[in-house]
Amino acid sequence: MYGLLLHVGLPKTATTSLQCNVLMPLHEQRRINFLGRAVRDGVVHDPLERAIDRVKAGPLSADELRSLRADLRARLDSRRLNVVSNERIVEVHAKVGGKPANEDGRTRLRNLGALFEDCDATLLITLRSPVDFAFSWYVEQYYWRFHHRDERASIGDFFAELLRQEPGRGPWTVFFYDAYIRAAARIFGRVEVLLYEDLQHDRRAWSRTLARLLPASPEEVESLFPRVKRNAGRYTASGKLSKRLELRRLLARRLPSLLAWGALARPRLARAPFALSFLRRLLDLETPARAAFPYPDAKTRQRLQARLGLRDDYLSREHGVSEAKLARYGYLAPTGDLVPAEAGAGAARRP
Repeated sequence: MYGLLLHVGLPKTATTSLQCNVLMPLHEQRRINFLGRAVRDGVVHDPLERAIDRVKAGPLSADELRSLRADLRARLDSRRLNVVSNERIVEVHAKVGGKPANEDGRTRLRNLGALFEDCDATLLITLRSPVDFAFSWYVEQYYWRFHHRDERASIGDFFAELLRQEPGRGPWTVFFYDAYIRAAARIFGRVEVLLYEDLQHDRRAWSRTLARLLPASPEEVESLFPRVKRNAGRYTASGKLSKRLELRRLLARRLPSLLAWGALARPRLARAPFALSFLRRLLDLETPARAAFPYPDAKTRQRLQARLGLRDDYLSREHGVSEAKLARYGYLAPTGDLVPAEAGAGAARRP
């Protein structure tokens, strides 16, 4: 049986820094078999791109599953820990207004469970306090999903739509940690949780947790992980600025057929590394403008916290996460909203 650490993100939880600065170096030292996604010096390492794309697309047929498993077995290593780290697994395709996206975060988890059922798998989820995650996700995705689109929506519209969602259903599932982690635990026998905030407030505990899952010491993990974040957002006194708009995103919106042609031509371009590298650098060019977004006001934040916050002690009871940290970092619903999330689950109401 193959040993597997499957890290699914969340986005905006220092996943890129983990991939490039910890997992890729361990892979290059042949201490792990890294099958996740990392981009270094313009080169993309993503050996399971096809499989992840299919896992995201919807329920897998028996034939598709057999094909993906055959490809996977050719890449797994029985002598080393196999590590998959890819935040695209939980990439959110939620829309504001109009017809909702026809997908479900739980379907992806079931697909992953089926794909890796021959592995001794541990699922790793990195979390960020739910209101900050929702805010950062919108700012990150603004130019891609909400700017000059038919479903164009302000951040207020996005929050209002999020408040209307049913936990555990549809593409919005990942915003509701109670439902998402319970669904993951029903599929994977072992689920480990990392808190993004520990990188700032308890870095040693973050490194210890990760080292327990990898063939590395806590000191080594801490030395490999950079103090300066990759893909870090730019904050202001009152909010956060979006990323600049990339040329590839302008083309995807205005001339989608051109990018489609480029995807078809990629195998030929790969034979000319200089041309491919130049094209990637060209597409990565950015406009100077950024959009500014204020933090949610106190009333909106309270409503979001009541809707998205953890509602019982499940994460502490079943996954060993410090309840004191969850309270300090803003993961809990307001006290008056705390109720047992599942009847008969032994979830105690907090005083």
